[in-house]
Amino acid sequence: DLTLQVARLAAWSAGGKIVGDSSYRLTAERMKGLLEGDPDILLFVGGTEGGHEKYILANAEIVAASPFAGTVVYAGNSAVGPRVLEILRDKRTVPADNVMPQIGVVSTDSARGAIQRIFLDTIVHGRGLDRVREFCGSDPKPTPLAVFDLVSLISRSRADWDDFCVVDPGGATTDFYSTGEAFRGAEGVLLKGIREPRVKRTVEGDLGLRVGAESLLAEAEEFLREETENRPFSFEALKDHAAAMTAGPSKGPGGPRELEMDRLLCEAAAATAVLRHAGSLEAVFYPAGRVFIQQGKDLRPCRRLIGTGGFLSRHEMGDGLRRAFSRARSRVRGEKIPLIPEDFRFYRDTLHLFPLLGSLVDDFPREAAACALSHLTEETRTSE
Repeated sequence: DLTLQVARLAAWSAGGKIVGDSSYRLTAERMKGLLEGDPDILLFVGGTEGGHEKYILANAEIVAASPFAGTVVYAGNSAVGPRVLEILRDKRTVPADNVMPQIGVVSTDSARGAIQRIFLDTIVHGRGLDRVREFCGSDPKPTPLAVFDLVSLISRSRADWDDFCVVDPGGATTDFYSTGEAFRGAEGVLLKGIREPRVKRTVEGDLGLRVGAESLLAEAEEFLREETENRPFSFEALKDHAAAMTAGPSKGPGGPRELEMDRLLCEAAAATAVLRHAGSLEAVFYPAGRVFIQQGKDLRPCRRLIGTGGFLSRHEMGDGLRRAFSRARSRVRGEKIPLIPEDFRFYRDTLHLFPLLGSLVDDFPREAAACALSHLTEETRTSE
């Protein structure tokens, strides 16, 4: 489970969209299910250095026997690396360093770099983007990776911006980025699992405002049913709107009523994404008393949220997102406390510059960071 968690971080930080995953022993049936997502890359991990070998070798046999035609990145136990590469000799395979060489140690740079090289060398050429490369004179960068690099740059170069979040609800997915310490080490709080990195990205493939509108409605149905009670349209009308947007993703809102529906879908996408991105606290009682177990990343100290993407760049959503986040905290049932931002100032990337500027961070880091922040528009809070 820990290795799989680290592998997800590697894929997300490289700009990838995860279409499926599996842990422990892989079966032929499970492999068939993974291939239904039509992946370009299979990130194959497992075992600490010199550690477990059984599952890795068994899973390599399943991958070798499958019809997977993409690229396998092997980033597991290097002690069995040569045997894994031999088993996968008929597949396109790229070796990388172990993503978790020791329990709790995160080492994703090598795997992340391998994924990026595959994107440039294989996917770019296969999808005709090599013509873009020739025209621009430089390699294209996936939008999620560009935004991730820009967020990382701002966090490390601006002391006053070392702890913030970015949400990007798109037509098919909703991306969420965060910077800041994952574990604050408060008294009476213990960390379970890995300590997540300062800069983190997650992508939610079932939360979108157009292609993903119907899956978003299904995922956030309870929240949306409650919210439509106070809106000038019913949940059934919202359901029809989501179906229409999924069928015709190039359509914009047809009027004020449809725009209000898009606003509600955007709130639901952002609130669901932050719940998945953030960690949680759970009270556990021992003979010596109560302690809290933290899993994942603590976003409560985040005091700034940036909205980017087509919809959030164009529309004022600060108050709506604050209300949605507040309701998200109250919707969580059980003993777990979601560690999502509690009070934040909201900024809009009004010119939708973040993806563009993210492509310039390698050559013009200072200028890219300054331009990104200077073109943000802070929304004045109008309600409590």
